[in-house]
Amino acid sequence: MITTTTLRSFRLFLLTIIASLSISAAQATVYCNPTFSLGCSSWKVQNVILNTLNWSVGTASCSTYDYTSTGTTLTAGVSTPMSVTTGNWCGCTVWIDFNNNGSFDDLGENLYYNYNGAQTYGYNFNITVPASTPSGTYRMRVLGGWGSDGYSTTNTNGYGGCGAYQYGSYDDFTITVVGNTTCFQPTGLAITNITSGAATVSWTAPTSGTPIGYTWILVPTGAGATATPVASGTTTAPTTSAIASGLSASTTYDLYVHTTCSATDSSAWAGPVPFTTTALPACDTATGLSVTGITAAAAYFTWNAVSGASGYEYVLDQNAANPASSGTPTSNTFYYATSLLPGTTYYFHLRTDCSAAATTTSGWITIPVTTHDTCLPPTNVTASSITSTGAVINWTAPSGATGYQYVLDQIATAPTGSGTATTLTSYTASGLTSATTYYFHVRNVCSGTNMSVWVTIPITTLGTSGVNAVNGSGFVISAYPNPAQDVVTITTSGTQSVNATVLLTDLSGKTIQHIQLYNNRSAIDISSLAPGMYFIRYTDEIHQQTIKLVK
Repeated sequence: MITTTTLRSFRLFLLTIIASLSISAAQATVYCNPTFSLGCSSWKVQNVILNTLNWSVGTASCSTYDYTSTGTTLTAGVSTPMSVTTGNWCGCTVWIDFNNNGSFDDLGENLYYNYNGAQTYGYNFNITVPASTPSGTYRMRVLGGWGSDGYSTTNTNGYGGCGAYQYGSYDDFTITVVGNTTCFQPTGLAITNITSGAATVSWTAPTSGTPIGYTWILVPTGAGATATPVASGTTTAPTTSAIASGLSASTTYDLYVHTTCSATDSSAWAGPVPFTTTALPACDTATGLSVTGITAAAAYFTWNAVSGASGYEYVLDQNAANPASSGTPTSNTFYYATSLLPGTTYYFHLRTDCSAAATTTSGWITIPVTTHDTCLPPTNVTASSITSTGAVINWTAPSGATGYQYVLDQIATAPTGSGTATTLTSYTASGLTSATTYYFHVRNVCSGTNMSVWVTIPITTLGTSGVNAVNGSGFVISAYPNPAQDVVTITTSGTQSVNATVLLTDLSGKTIQHIQLYNNRSAIDISSLAPGMYFIRYTDEIHQQTIKLVK
């Protein structure tokens, strides 16, 4: 007599044979490779989660793409959640070569494409293998192309599984497809009543099949349904909710649920659905931390009182990192530091105590302070009226100044000898070479042996075309792509000073855009500009550089 167990074993045997034949066929297929002319770097695909597949790029090089030794099993006709994290400003496209012909551009093989337009974006979506797909093994390709590349057939910067792209990367995996099941996934996964240590999880029963119960698990976000649960449980149909307890505060979890139809038959996992537990009652950090009364040996720190605080702790050291242990307790909202060293940078760290025994504390906040030198340097050293052969340099006298020394050379480092003496607070440089970077050094002379540190600024004379030289003191401003179409990215290398701005002007010098830079990368939308030549002028308190931009 043929039993149900015997039929099931025979079916698994047939699927094993089919999968083996499919693997052999897939291995014999030669697959095309997309290209990325400008590389991948931070644009590459970071993470792929699909069913039991949980892959991260780690330290893999940009030239590594074949991960077909890694994969997962999908059920034909069943919608399965998928998550892909891409790098800077990249979209996401997913293909499966269902006919194993080495091409991903056949009808129905593109399962997902989208472009969000954000740095390091996580795309969460469902993919469904067509119900008519034969059981077997297929190659899946996940591609992250820069911007909207690959999103449309009209995009000239790359399209399809083997397109020629600008930035990005791709990764191939193996997908094993099995026939449809009669035990279907639950839907409508939800999390409510979230606290710092518990939450209510719920779901909706499938509309088909005859479930006898459900299994739910909570795992760390991104770990996948095969990870060890931090909380789990089972319910009996028709119960479709449960309370998850023992969770950690301010922690993000993923909920997965699957249906049980018999002792030997269950659905694929539905999920992930992420949620974050609430924080513990806050112990607030102080606000308004400031420093005044700075001298060569002292500084005065103050901060605002925190409602409900039992006191505060402070540490004054020369380490910018948070203290590793507790600090000096105080009930005041001020501290006067004395006996400091002149010309030295200190860090004042402060945190709030919210219990008498200091068992509940806020995080540390920190403010730096540099004590004055005994001989103060000039301030506000700036260059103006820059031409191809000269410039005017001005500075502000420090307290008690009687004279200065200056040096104008092409060396970025401070002079090792003395400079030219002057009692003025300005200097007019002439006879300079066009399109050349010079360095103006000035220091305060307090006495014959007591002098301040040198203060140095770069000065780049104008070229014959009226455009400043780009390079100088290891600082470079770049724009790409150039020529550009819609968006141009501005980057700087080297040390960027404060008050950094970028002006976009036309040939007549008219300002088109004016933006403030807060880091070494920014983007400018030029889609509304007419084709032609423009100038990008970068300025901060140290650098002044201009480059051409072509649209």
